[in-house]
Amino acid sequence: MKRYLKFIAIITYLLLLLSFAVFASDKYVSSRYSVYYHKQSCKKALKIDPLIKVIYNSPKEALEAGKRPCQLCKPPTEVYGKEKKPQEN
Repeated sequence: MKRYLKFIAIITYLLLLLSFAVFASDKYVSSRYSVYYHKQSCKKALKIDPLIKVIYNSPKEALEAGKRPCQLCKPPTEVYGKEKKPQEN
């Protein structure tokens, strides 16, 4: 029983580390059919089906593809200057 609990604890720890690595990366996602791009940690981005998910390496790349920044997570956009967010109202 102790070995089983130790195994579960190790797996949980590894999954937690993996999730931090994914969300810490500077990549942005969008649906193939959406006009918005999101941070990977955005709750709308987490709902995108992996089969239609498009990954962008920079906000500039997403903007060049015709995407607009999500209004919920407010990803950075290079239109406003190097890695600055749009001004919030």
